[in-house]
Amino acid sequence: MPSVGRRHHLLLAIVLVVTTVLALGVGWMRSPLAGVSSERAAFVLANGLAASHPDYRIRIDDASEAHKSVQNVSVPLLLDPRPAYPLIRGPEAMRRENIELLWSGEVTQPLLRPWRLTGAIRDPASSPMSPDDRAFLSLSDPQHQVRALVVVWLSEPMTEEAVNLWLPNGIDVAIFTERGSAGSPVSWDTHFCRDRNLSCPQDELLRASEGFQLWVAALRDDDAPLLAKLGLDLADLRRRAKNGKMYGFIASAELEEIRILSGRNQVRSIQIISAGLADARD
Repeated sequence: MPSVGRRHHLLLAIVLVVTTVLALGVGWMRSPLAGVSSERAAFVLANGLAASHPDYRIRIDDASEAHKSVQNVSVPLLLDPRPAYPLIRGPEAMRRENIELLWSGEVTQPLLRPWRLTGAIRDPASSPMSPDDRAFLSLSDPQHQVRALVVVWLSEPMTEEAVNLWLPNGIDVAIFTERGSAGSPVSWDTHFCRDRNLSCPQDELLRASEGFQLWVAALRDDDAPLLAKLGLDLADLRRRAKNGKMYGFIASAELEEIRILSGRNQVRSIQIISAGLADARD
């Protein structure tokens, strides 16, 4: 009788183990992680986070690979408050973070604190230019050394090609949504292909609108749930990429260029974020 009891307990334990394993297997199949590779999560989540936070420069950390475990997919990032000289890879404020897709389907994002540029993008415009910014434009700069990071909002949507006729060095970031609009901003910056894992040569430099259209064209219908976790709508992204026009932009410009911008009818408002001497970086 004791041996029968032991066999009964052993059989019961085996049944419990098998049931648990099957339940975990079914749960895994139903998890949003199922079928999502670490490479796909990096392509969608890292780029989506960057697109919805134009106040920060966010890049995929090419020194570390995205990692998939039983619990989550972890995507390593390099991020810093957007600098006035975006193609200079300075270590001043750059830090390493992760964005993670959890087994539950939730997405955990790095803490991105709002700063001066955040308000210039997200808050409704109060005036075309503040008194302090107008005073800044009155400075003398005969050597063309003063350069500033500015946010410019347009009176009507324009293409990046049209705006680049005003700025010989081009823009840093194209913003495809209106200032102060509900939801996450939609933007894209001038970048190297290696920063975004796009299907182009790693060292190729893409214009903002060109990179945005390339990323959106590579998105699939089944990426929509991941994008929604970041406040982005796939159908809306496709409409904006097809239209190709921006409502505003962020640029590093010389003082004289900013003066000229402030006098254009197509410019609704300008806000200066930071300023410095160009020869300190060039």
